[in-house]
Amino acid sequence: MLDNTTSVEDAKLFIQVVSQAINQEFVNRLRTTKLSDLEMSKFINPEAEHAERYSKLFDMFSDESIKDALEMIDGFPNMIEKSLRNEFKERDLKSLNIELLQ
Repeated sequence: MLDNTTSVEDAKLFIQVVSQAINQEFVNRLRTTKLSDLEMSKFINPEAEHAERYSKLFDMFSDESIKDALEMIDGFPNMIEKSLRNEFKERDLKSLNIELLQ
């Protein structure tokens, strides 16, 4: 790099361009590579307590891009919270197991 730049500013610009190119390619691959291509099953210990649950989750999203699979999986906790809030809006207080009220 030292031989190919004429100034400090030139070197900084060069590094920034290379960094942006790598980041763009990374994002493109997240969009085009399917989760199944990662072969996530190789990271699951078949003897682990929840191995089957992990496998099913990975299988569920196997045809999705890595980006889409991550967005959906990351969105699950929010979906659960929203569902709980909606249920508690309609749920009768008597249906809860609250010791103080019994």
